[in-house]
Amino acid sequence: MAAVAQQGEQSFFPISEISTYHAKWVIRARVTMKGLQRSFSGRDGKSGQVFNVQLLDESGSEISASFFGAVAEMYFPKIEQGKCYTLTGGSVRIANRQYNRCNHRYEIVFDRNAQVEEVADIAMIETVKYTFTDLHALQNKTMPFSADICGVITSVKPVVSFTSKDGKELTKREITIADDTSTSIIIALWGERAKQEDKIFEGNPVICLKGILVREFNGGRSGSLMEAGALDMTPKFPEAERVRAWWSQSGASTNLTNISSALSSNREGLMDLKTLSEKTLPCAVDLCGVVVSFRPIFSFTSKEGKELVKREITIADDSAMSMSVTVWGDRAKQDDKLFEGNPVVFIQGVLVKEWNGGRSGSLLEAGSLTFKPETPEGQKVQQWWSAGGSSQSIGQLSQEGGGGTRGPAANAKPATIAEMRQASETVGAEVQVFNVPCRLALVQTTKKGEMQPLYYLA
Repeated sequence: MAAVAQQGEQSFFPISEISTYHAKWVIRARVTMKGLQRSFSGRDGKSGQVFNVQLLDESGSEISASFFGAVAEMYFPKIEQGKCYTLTGGSVRIANRQYNRCNHRYEIVFDRNAQVEEVADIAMIETVKYTFTDLHALQNKTMPFSADICGVITSVKPVVSFTSKDGKELTKREITIADDTSTSIIIALWGERAKQEDKIFEGNPVICLKGILVREFNGGRSGSLMEAGALDMTPKFPEAERVRAWWSQSGASTNLTNISSALSSNREGLMDLKTLSEKTLPCAVDLCGVVVSFRPIFSFTSKEGKELVKREITIADDSAMSMSVTVWGDRAKQDDKLFEGNPVVFIQGVLVKEWNGGRSGSLLEAGSLTFKPETPEGQKVQQWWSAGGSSQSIGQLSQEGGGGTRGPAANAKPATIAEMRQASETVGAEVQVFNVPCRLALVQTTKKGEMQPLYYLA
């Protein structure tokens, strides 16, 4: 028999025991979430109203409940999030995981027989019930889905106001949070939550969010705090203390994987340049190498009218290969001194594509650039460079210069014209490529007495 909570002579059925096997019950619970009232069309074509709540009782269990039709119209203005009520007269069914955000196996539907009465606040019932999911685990869930998360704010964007497609005036703010799985995600806050003062979000505070709707966006996963959700800026849960300790000890300098970035789910991870030379393009990788050269900052206007700033650097690693990587914005604007002296860098989130007959990389916005990383891979590359890598012959994955259909191949052999002619007499089925520096000595302008053009279509 299920245990009951009692108030005087009234007995209350624990939410933890709710199932299809119990038809008559009265529960006493706090409304921890209340959704918006929506319209729906029934099977008979008639329209009606519906809204959802989440109910939490003294047993610590939470269940989702829906109010339909006339009952929804009656109770929507009476039920308030955060208050306690007694509820009875609902039917129980298996939870629909497509819409249900609770962990309970069942859900409740209140219709014409519903009875809801407000009661005095029950201190023993928590105000908010969190069921936390770490950010790394969010990568493996089928979208869209809802989750409760706890993390540290690593960056915050200004408030943005705009008009939606249906004419509503909206206000939002995007924050990026990370947790001790070294994973981060972008979360959108709306309305009054977004309008809070900037200083509340500064200083890397740890926060807890209940009711984050996670969806696909631009190839990554981004979250949005639902209106009925909860935001705690000063949490005291064990999960929050754990994240605080991680951030202060090592998290602030950890390379994070941002699951909101494009290609984040397809990123290959850390890879040496020789292995990268054989990968199918495009691909996204992490790289660790020595800066062997860099170019000055270059500012320009994109086709869309955006003002952009970039800098190209060339890195080499202990596979004796090099590649050009473009960094953008504030990363490109960093002082030249940081790039001088062949520092080792760790670049996380590099999108590699074919360019001018070779391979070049571009650091994604959500990626990171770390100078002199104190990692085993960084130490290995530094040791290689110091022990002779700086004087070693290094192959090039990237080709410089424009014009023509290809630049010189990365595996081209230096030769004279005589050596190339001699090699041509013994060449087999394998293609051989030569790099021959020479001076233009003669331009033929006639052939069999006819004038020849100085250019042709190819």
